[in-house]
Amino acid sequence: MRNCPKCNREISYKDKYNCIYANSKNTNCMSCNATGKTHNIETIEKIRNKNKTKTVSQQTKDKLSKLNSGKKLPSETKLKIKKSLIGNKRMLGKHHTIDTKQKISNSLKGKMCGVKNPMFGKIGPNKGKRLSEEIRKKIAMSKTGKKASLETKRKFKELYLKRKIKCGTLYFPSYNETACLYFDWLNKWMGWKGQFATNGGEFMVGNYFVDYYEPFLNIVIEYDEKHHFKDGKLKEKDIIRMNFIKESLQCKFFRYNESNSILQEY
Repeated sequence: MRNCPKCNREISYKDKYNCIYANSKNTNCMSCNATGKTHNIETIEKIRNKNKTKTVSQQTKDKLSKLNSGKKLPSETKLKIKKSLIGNKRMLGKHHTIDTKQKISNSLKGKMCGVKNPMFGKIGPNKGKRLSEEIRKKIAMSKTGKKASLETKRKFKELYLKRKIKCGTLYFPSYNETACLYFDWLNKWMGWKGQFATNGGEFMVGNYFVDYYEPFLNIVIEYDEKHHFKDGKLKEKDIIRMNFIKESLQCKFFRYNESNSILQEY
């Protein structure tokens, strides 16, 4: 063994002859030799393709976990990492696959719950603080002219409802009693077992609650009052809602018009 003349790190060799040769040439360690050098695109691609097929065993993962357990990066290293990530666009425009998202989700389950969360029982550093006028103006300017699409609004509402249900906060959408009487009559007349507001509660699809759903026949019926129409035509938001429900359930979709008492398939 010998020490690197540049960083004084210990270097081990397979045999004494290699060590004698390195000593005579006064060579540096591999880390010092690589400092400031970068691989060309072809070499990077070769390394990437070679590492794609490699898998780390669970035993190796456990060893690395034990080795790094309790270790903290020095502030200098943290600063270097932070600087290296500025302007990093490797994932710009790219998205994780569903499989990768599921793996990330499974790996994080239970790790940040309750007492395991580092902020459990603590008050956040920004609690009670007001944003400065300058920051408020910046946030306002960044959002000026932007409008969330109907699809984005639908996703937000879906997440909100799921969170409410998960927390045990029951959510009861408003309903039309006349519509319920019609659906009750329809069940008796057709011999169906449809679900609606006063019979099992409205069935939830995404962020929507359908007026009537027959699960065995996969039939959805929407009860349309006058406010669902504009200039004699069905409103755009109702069409978007209908298309989403049809696509999600792959069901037969009917609409009952309260004005003319016509049940029509769409």
